[in-house]
Amino acid sequence: MLPVSGSAAVAVGTADRWEAHRFDPSARADDSLGMHRLCGERHATLVRGARPVPSGDGGWLVVAGEQGTAAVRLGPDGVTARASLPDGARVLCAAGERLYVAVADELRSVPISRPRGE
Repeated sequence: MLPVSGSAAVAVGTADRWEAHRFDPSARADDSLGMHRLCGERHATLVRGARPVPSGDGGWLVVAGEQGTAAVRLGPDGVTARASLPDGARVLCAAGERLYVAVADELRSVPISRPRGE
């Protein structure tokens, strides 16, 4: 669970996809159960044991898919940034355009990419 936009978001994963939902206290529809789907990815899943790392108005999640392992930043409107990760990396924090990760006993930084228009 991560703080997002004055509320909270939760990410859930299955064997072949992940998605994130934000608790929406203003939701009134019977079928919404007070949740708003932010985003998701097919053919990728959350990495087991990788804890979300809060960052500003959102946080970083670690996902694995066809193109390798990546950290994705979940914000109020969905994924706002992404960073490719080396195998076995654990996300520590973000600063500027770099994401800092631990790989074994070594501290590394990796570049953050943002979707066009951000």
